[in-house]
Amino acid sequence: MSETSTDPRHAELVLVEVAGKTLGVPVERVRYALPSQRLDGVPLAPAAVAGVVNLRGRVAVAIDLRCCLEGHRSTPPDQQQCLVIEMRGELYALLVDAVGEVVRFGEGAAIDENITAFAPRWQHLLRQLLRLEDGIVAELDIERVLEMTCSRSDSPLSGDAHREVLPGG
Repeated sequence: MSETSTDPRHAELVLVEVAGKTLGVPVERVRYALPSQRLDGVPLAPAAVAGVVNLRGRVAVAIDLRCCLEGHRSTPPDQQQCLVIEMRGELYALLVDAVGEVVRFGEGAAIDENITAFAPRWQHLLRQLLRLEDGIVAELDIERVLEMTCSRSDSPLSGDAHREVLPGG
């Protein structure tokens, strides 16, 4: 079950832009938005993990959302903004093209759970579509993004590979 308790009738989302699409991230997950940050690489990390970033003494995994959604990076990380979220006590820096405003969807907002207009790779990472006066916002499913990018079962550092890579293992 999702850790997010967002009631779609009263959803508050931080709008971000990724690959020309407007996405919403539940505001209760967001800690802050930052300009591009210096990233340190992570050997053998999944492709969507752009590196790690030091946030006032706390390390956050930097996840390239464009890579998650399109399967490739086309914008250098130093030209992307960071939307820092917290999940299960850990910080993650979502790399996006731009961070926008916070939008509140009231009870009267038209909600559409049919996300088939998006490519299959995108569909898996979206929760629902919400209508704005001037367009549509797709709500990002943060848990699925993190499962896809940070899951030990998908990581080359899982199982026997983990023992081979670590010194003394």
